[in-house]
Amino acid sequence: MLFRHTPLLLPEESISKAALYAKNFCEIPLSAFLICLACSLARVQFPYTPRSTDYGITQEPRVPVMFTNPVTGNCVLLFCLVDSGASDIILNAQFAPLLGIDLTAAPSQEYQGIGDESFQAYKHQVTIRLQQASAAFTVPCAFMPDLRIDCILGQNGFFDTHKIVFEKYKKQFAITPVIQKKK
Repeated sequence: MLFRHTPLLLPEESISKAALYAKNFCEIPLSAFLICLACSLARVQFPYTPRSTDYGITQEPRVPVMFTNPVTGNCVLLFCLVDSGASDIILNAQFAPLLGIDLTAAPSQEYQGIGDESFQAYKHQVTIRLQQASAAFTVPCAFMPDLRIDCILGQNGFFDTHKIVFEKYKKQFAITPVIQKKK
C-alpha cells in the first residue's frame, strides 16, 4: 500500500494509533515503522504552480509559508516563490504593517537585481513555518517596497534551514526542515 504523506504533529495518542497500525497491518518492525513515519512527516512535497505571464504559462516552485513577528505575534500566510538564486528572504513591504513591523525603525540594506538596478529593503527578524510543517525558524528577512510578488524565499534564512530538492521534470519539489545542531 502506498501513502502520500502529509506532515502532522503527532500527539501521544496518534503515535499509539500508528504503532497499532504497524503491528496489525505491516510486516516490518515497529521501530522501523516509527522511524520511517517520523522521516516522512518532515518531508513535504509540492507541485510546481502554473502562472500566466506575458510569455505564456510558466511553472514555478511556490509554497505557502506562515510569517510571524516574534515580538507582536502577528502573522500572515503568503504563497512564496522558492528561489535558489536569491540571497535572502524578501517580502513585499506592504506586509510589514500586518506583522506589526515599523520599517522606519528597521536597518536598511541595498540589493542588486538583474541588470544595474538597485533596490532598498529593510531588515527584520521573523519566524517562518511552512504551512504543512511543524518546524519553525526565526530568520532575517528583508521588506522591499514595490516587490512585484508577495515573497521570495532565498538562500539566507530558507535554504540554510531547509533541504530543497527540485524535480521540475516531475513538476514537483520537496522541502525538508533541517534540524540545526547547537554550536
